[in-house]
Amino acid sequence: MLTWLKNLMRPAELISAEQQQWLEQGMAQFNRVMALHQFSPRLITPTIKDFPSKADSPEGIALATLQQIKQYMGLEQQSFTIKAPNQFDVSLPAHLLQPMVLNQKQNALSQPVYIDYHPAHLNNPNALVSVMAIQLSHWLLQPSELDAIGGEQMRPQAAELLSIALGAGIMVANSAFTFRGGGCGSCHNTKLGRKAMLSEAETCYAIALFCQSHDLDYKKALPHLKPHLRSMVKMANKQLTKKAATHFKAITQ
Repeated sequence: MLTWLKNLMRPAELISAEQQQWLEQGMAQFNRVMALHQFSPRLITPTIKDFPSKADSPEGIALATLQQIKQYMGLEQQSFTIKAPNQFDVSLPAHLLQPMVLNQKQNALSQPVYIDYHPAHLNNPNALVSVMAIQLSHWLLQPSELDAIGGEQMRPQAAELLSIALGAGIMVANSAFTFRGGGCGSCHNTKLGRKAMLSEAETCYAIALFCQSHDLDYKKALPHLKPHLRSMVKMANKQLTKKAATHFKAITQ
């Protein structure tokens, strides 16, 4: 009876132990590769401070945003670019001339790669940044040191986790819904939103992991997150702190 009561009063954890393990292993692997290439990510925010560029056209806004993200993700030398959505066509298959790594001084792409976005994303900075960051992460996950944990079937989730590990977690979390552009279900265009591969809870746990990995105060992320996500990040941070304390106690006994 007493055990049952304790379990009832114990606060529920944000995500399961299996989810925690996958996220922690993935983040640790990405952090090791970043350290190897002397790359230190920063917590990117959807603010003028982090995206100060001005443009006089929608395409200019999208290109300036992409250039800023490439800089933050250590991909400045890679020939990723954009086309206007109404002119967008699938480019010829590009391939890697050499493994793409962070802070690489040479372009690793055989030809320019066009990063896709929807015009509606221009009015939704969180969605615009996240869809671009995740597409870049997919390229970084091509056969390289950043092998996706869980194999090919987990590559979409790994790309989202990598974009969080490279600093874009706030935007990934804020844009995690897929929503309609109006009208009936048959008119549903998923590009108006962003189809998330990680759940909101998993994304918030990954943000807390990112902050703890880089000795950042997780509270710096909170003002930029949607209100309902803030409590999730707080819970994740508490979970991680408790786990670290338990581990420290175990190894010192």
